[in-house]
Amino acid sequence: MKMSMHNKQTRQYKCGSCGGEMELHNSRSKFVSCPYCGTVAEQDSETYKILTKNASPDKFKPRSFLKLGLTGKFNGKHYKIIGRISWKSTYKEYWNEGGESGYSDETWTFDDWLLIDEYGGYLNIVEDNEGYFITRSFIPKYPSLPEGTSINDFDTNTPQRVTEYGTSEILYYEGESTYLVQPGNKVGFSQYNANHQDVIAEWRYSEDGKLKEIEFFKEGPISRAELQMAFLSNDEKKQLQQAVIEKQKVRKTNKNIFRVGGLLNLLLGVLFVFVLYPNSNQQEKLYDQKFSLYEYKQGKLASKNDSLIQLSFAGKSFNIKPNTPYLKVKIDPNIAPETQVLVLLEITDNSGKVLFKQSVFNYNYKNYKKGKAASNLSNYLSTFSTQGVEGTFFPKVIFEMPKVSFERSKQNNNVYAHIKLWEVGEEHSSVLFFVFGFFLLLISVFIRVPKLKTFD
Repeated sequence: MKMSMHNKQTRQYKCGSCGGEMELHNSRSKFVSCPYCGTVAEQDSETYKILTKNASPDKFKPRSFLKLGLTGKFNGKHYKIIGRISWKSTYKEYWNEGGESGYSDETWTFDDWLLIDEYGGYLNIVEDNEGYFITRSFIPKYPSLPEGTSINDFDTNTPQRVTEYGTSEILYYEGESTYLVQPGNKVGFSQYNANHQDVIAEWRYSEDGKLKEIEFFKEGPISRAELQMAFLSNDEKKQLQQAVIEKQKVRKTNKNIFRVGGLLNLLLGVLFVFVLYPNSNQQEKLYDQKFSLYEYKQGKLASKNDSLIQLSFAGKSFNIKPNTPYLKVKIDPNIAPETQVLVLLEITDNSGKVLFKQSVFNYNYKNYKKGKAASNLSNYLSTFSTQGVEGTFFPKVIFEMPKVSFERSKQNNNVYAHIKLWEVGEEHSSVLFFVFGFFLLLISVFIRVPKLKTFD
């Protein structure tokens, strides 16, 4: 890539501590850190006066292919990486869960890569263990600092909720900078979200406690593939494209393998239907009832307080025949979004003695924490012994949930617990089922997915 502006500005010299080759690309840079030994020198002085020394570079190796001196192209501009600062942030992060909200204590480590374009403009790439972000500084229409957990939008001057706020501390620095970067230095920051971007205010204080500097940034994600195509050389791009082609070939081979595996599974299915299934446990449906929360007025309100609602429903009775060895029971709940529900099933006889008792806990939150979903949508299926048991029995279903979940659920006619019971005969063909399962295991071992090659 042509970097004519960089070539004019680039100066080369040796580190005064280790003798390593060093380059200075930005005429505005006043300090430079040796990438070999961590020595920080003042470039304005004729002798490149040594000021301090960072931690050993071996302790803060780059997380990926990004490194000092790498050139790339974004939006028609050529850039070169000229610096990196490793940070550790200690901050508060906003969360919203089930009608409750607050701020949690968090920590985060990341690398902030400084890039300069051919015209002297800056760009930052933030990198952590999960991905990359492009950060650009901007001049806000309405600059402000946060007040508590609120901050005015920099473009509209309307109040916004602060999503993160805290301090970031420098752990390591390499490359060049317009100011003296020292490990241990801290900055304060606050951010909010607007138009699918993080909008950030960052400030520094002087030693006497006065506000020294404020900067404003907008930050958005960028994929690893985009960065690779921007930074890699033509040979490296060819290598990456070849790796993609090889991966596609492997996937095509996998599809053919899966087709063969599908045919074998079909044959095994036929074997199961015509050989094993006729000899398996005989089942007869005994009970089937859906308990709907929408009809809660027909149920009995067991208890109610400021934080917990409990609803009790009595189901229709059913009979267990003499000499029925087993009952299979299935509890299948369905709940509303942004709720949590505990479903309890009890089966009792005429005297109130409990024959069977089981609970199922479900929750479903789309915005559990900072846009992340959290859910546990499951049912219960099991078999229990009824040896020596016969007569009439009564199921009871209890819904137990927080008040906020109850208010969201009672208007939804699709919130229910579906209860099913089957009579199960004596077990048969256990040896056949074992052979069948072992055969499936062998098939899964031999029809396996080859390891894909990846490019880093």
